[in-house]
Amino acid sequence: GHETFLAPMNSRNNFFVAAKVIHLNHAGASPSPPRVVSCLAQHQVAEQELGGYRAQAQAQYRVEAVYEKAASLIHAKKTEIALVESATVAWTRLFYSFCAAVEKRDQDKSKQNIILVSEAEYAANLVAACEWARSHQGWTVLTLPSKINSYGRSTGKV
Repeated sequence: GHETFLAPMNSRNNFFVAAKVIHLNHAGASPSPPRVVSCLAQHQVAEQELGGYRAQAQAQYRVEAVYEKAASLIHAKKTEIALVESATVAWTRLFYSFCAAVEKRDQDKSKQNIILVSEAEYAANLVAACEWARSHQGWTVLTLPSKINSYGRSTGKV
């Protein structure tokens, strides 16, 4: 069996996590801080007692506060803040918006646009780049080759 141990302090909330595994992949899969778990549990109880729509309406001020605090943090307007379900969705929306803006700016359809990607590009990013290039005239995806060290591994340098 596995022994339970106290994982290192989580810098987001300064608490110890009793764990049976060490989480090295925190790409959206980190254990939630206790106050997040508590808030979610309270909301589920509210949904059970009031129904989903009323519970959401009562919690709306919390959602608005997130937009306001995020905007304040980066000196933006709350209408310039977008909350999405994952980093992949955020990156993809940003990427498509950027490409669309470039295309709108450059009315010359004969102009060639190049999307540069690394050999170690995150798969979802690569799919978005290839999909854009396939479905829009004048776009090409090129891979930047990595330098390889004596062990046959990428140095991370172009």
